[in-house]
Amino acid sequence: MRVSGREAFATSKTICTAVPSSARHATLSDFIDSSGNKIDTGIVLYYKGPHSYTGEDLVEIQAHGNPLILDEIVRTFCCYQVRLARPGEFTERAFRNNKIDLSQAEAVADVINSQTIRAVKSAQRSMNGEFGALVEGLIQRIQLTRAELEAVIDFSDEVVSDDLLKEQQDKNKRLITDLAELEKRSVQGARLNEGLRVVIAGAPNAGKSLLLNRLAESDRAIVSDIPGTTRDTVEFDGNIGGIPVRICDTAGIHDSRDVIEKEGIKRAIQLLETADIIIHLMGSGVLESHIGEEIGLKIPSDIKILRVLNKLDQYPNLRLIHAVKDDPPVFISALTGEGLDDLRRAILAAFDAEITSENEITARARHVVAIKDALTCLRSSSERSFHESPELVSENYRNAILALEVISGRYSTEDMLGDIFSKFCIGK
Repeated sequence: MRVSGREAFATSKTICTAVPSSARHATLSDFIDSSGNKIDTGIVLYYKGPHSYTGEDLVEIQAHGNPLILDEIVRTFCCYQVRLARPGEFTERAFRNNKIDLSQAEAVADVINSQTIRAVKSAQRSMNGEFGALVEGLIQRIQLTRAELEAVIDFSDEVVSDDLLKEQQDKNKRLITDLAELEKRSVQGARLNEGLRVVIAGAPNAGKSLLLNRLAESDRAIVSDIPGTTRDTVEFDGNIGGIPVRICDTAGIHDSRDVIEKEGIKRAIQLLETADIIIHLMGSGVLESHIGEEIGLKIPSDIKILRVLNKLDQYPNLRLIHAVKDDPPVFISALTGEGLDDLRRAILAAFDAEITSENEITARARHVVAIKDALTCLRSSSERSFHESPELVSENYRNAILALEVISGRYSTEDMLGDIFSKFCIGK
């Protein structure tokens, strides 16, 4: 148990029969309730602010793990004007006391909630400040470039060489390049943190439910030779190559008059629009050019589509029949499991494996939005604007800085902070 605040050490003297003589020294002590009765014996540690997790005076109690004992110690502390912490309050206090920035605070929760070792390691890198350092470095570069541009504006009455303006344009291009790279890493970090959404789609009876069961290694979906068996979405959470994934089976997409089946197709289309990767499963032995083209369905261009030909067990010559040089499909048999490793590798490739686990960072959707906003600001400055309206370029730089400062928490609203920390567990 941890107690943080200005009176933490003084209060602990009332409950502990022995307290540490100096900070960071473990001391054996009995714990006494408000009536003077012994509750337990354990260890007391004292951390003097600002050299503690929260930046405040902090006392740590190590007692035996029986919940009855722990509850009694907590109840006794609460008798002396101590209250229970809100979810995430310890980390929130660390943020407010400038021990960590907001991206590090969020990474604390990500370390706790990560579903794979790869995600844990990425969250730990962000918790140690790597992501925040990248963002801070870009903020400082934009600030410096803006200061140089405003110096040009201040001395506009003097001769301003084309070379000077060209240098400003080049700096803006380099900032855009580096910010776009950070955006790419942040998008992948958000997927690593929140999970990659993979949707299996295709015509009825293509083998979608059987493929889901194969990937889940259990019977999650009903499998039948009768077309249109799947009427609703079926999902499971797992991981592929250390990447958390949510794989979704959907109703066969086609032009149907069945009211229930039409509702299933509607839900399938909604899932497709929010997918990171779509597995376009084809089971007839014939390559289909587009998913659901007969009902006018258009997939957003930023969603990656893997074309997968099923039923190798029935058509052993599929690879020879469909020898496509550009963008070849993945060949599998959902019935026997043949080719599933190829499919998993294709999913990882679509996730973009060029960013290795050694330099992955954990990010959140709001970080991606902030970086996209900053990029929009920088990209809105054309080459002509450096000559004709440098004041607008400077304003774009200012707005880009404000967008990035949302990540670190320097420019944040109380409502946003409340939402972030309320999702933490008690005690963090």
